Amino acid sequence: MSGPELLAGRRVLVTGATGFVGARLAERLVVECGAVVRVLSRTIGRCAPLSRLPVEIAIGDLLDPASLDAAAAGCDLVLHCARGTDGSERERRAVDVDGTRNLLVASLRAGVSRFLHTSTVVVYDLPGSGELDERARRGGPSDPYADAKRDAETLVLGYAARLPVTVVQPTVVYGPRAGVYGRDVLEELRTTRIPLVNGGSGICNALYVDDLVTAMFLAATSERAPGETFLVSGPEHPKRRHRVRTAKAGRRLPSAEKFFQTVEPAQGSWWPTWAQWLKTHSTARKIPPPTMGAAKKGYKPLGDAPGTYVHVK
Repeated sequence: MSGPELLAGRRVLVTGATGFVGARLAERLVVECGAVVRVLSRTIGRCAPLSRLPVEIAIGDLLDPASLDAAAAGCDLVLHCARGTDGSERERRAVDVDGTRNLLVASLRAGVSRFLHTSTVVVYDLPGSGELDERARRGGPSDPYADAKRDAETLVLGYAARLPVTVVQPTVVYGPRAGVYGRDVLEELRTTRIPLVNGGSGICNALYVDDLVTAMFLAATSERAPGETFLVSGPEHPKRRHRVRTAKAGRRLPSAEKFFQTVEPAQGSWWPTWAQWLKTHSTARKIPPPTMGAAKKGYKPLGDAPGTYVHVK
């Protein structure tokens, strides 16, 4: 049986279900898998995207352990998609790290059979060229979001001896209701210019949201997944300028000259320091799907989702 079939009738707690990825995950769990879905939300008002679905809403907060105990009670799986998006840097980190710790404790008490944590590719020190896989070194430029995600991953994998945990690390996720790689890009195209470092020649590891959700189904149900970390990317690797120009074409906006500006970062210039790093790494070809020789590196495909494979120990 496939991942979706293995989720039929199972009670699943989804965090972050009011966001882009989590909402699509909850929808497919109900419609495609026939799962019994409970979603965690701080307020009922945030649940409008889920109003047409037969899901149970558990009002709670990742920083409130008692509410997490109630939300996780009776659940077989926990799919953790939430992240800190509001407040100060310190408050966002508390959600990402302390909230993940609280949810792990609640999941352990509830006796769940799988805890799936959604992380990100930016936890790695991305190479200047070649391909990236899960054996790469964690690290890279200091960034509050990446640092919090690395620390949360460490927490999750530290529970592997007590709880069946799995981590997925998506790349550039796009699709309906996307924010950072969807709505925000379109808004920038409408109102300003988008700088393209090195002419936008860098690789964009684009990942459609449904491919990510399919990978999450597999990671949540495969017997080989506990204790593993999975980079998830799409089958194609468009250049960043192609992604931006496609977005422009979709909006029928005026000519590219108004929106694109090629930037050559210079030491000591107004351009922020991260652009220096991006320029150095802009030619990297990062996340290969299984068809690009992953098996030769000691990996086998976990399932049919693009870019999802497990290291053979």
